[in-house]
Amino acid sequence: MSPAWPSLVALALIVVALPATAWLLRRTGRPGGAGGGTLGIAAAVAVGARERIALLRADRKWLVVGITAHSITTLAELDEAPAGIDPLAPGAGTGRFADVLRGLSRHAAKPH
Repeated sequence: MSPAWPSLVALALIVVALPATAWLLRRTGRPGGAGGGTLGIAAAVAVGARERIALLRADRKWLVVGITAHSITTLAELDEAPAGIDPLAPGAGTGRFADVLRGLSRHAAKPH
């Protein structure tokens, strides 16, 4: 065996390992190796042709955001799930947004 063979074998292993690693990360849903976090839309309602209000879950925080064609604005931040939303259920909050909004207004009315 010539001295070039070990280098070629190492290069071949690297060429195979890179796409395999990328595929594995995509399959596990952990890009960049970070895991455990959740981000998702719990509920949304259209309030215009291109405008909507959405309730987002980001880890343990809940955000009410206004979404337009050109921007996203945070309307409220909550530390706990709004009334009517089970944060542990898959697809939490896919029910009626009006019910969620009513729960939020009750939450905002509570003195801190």
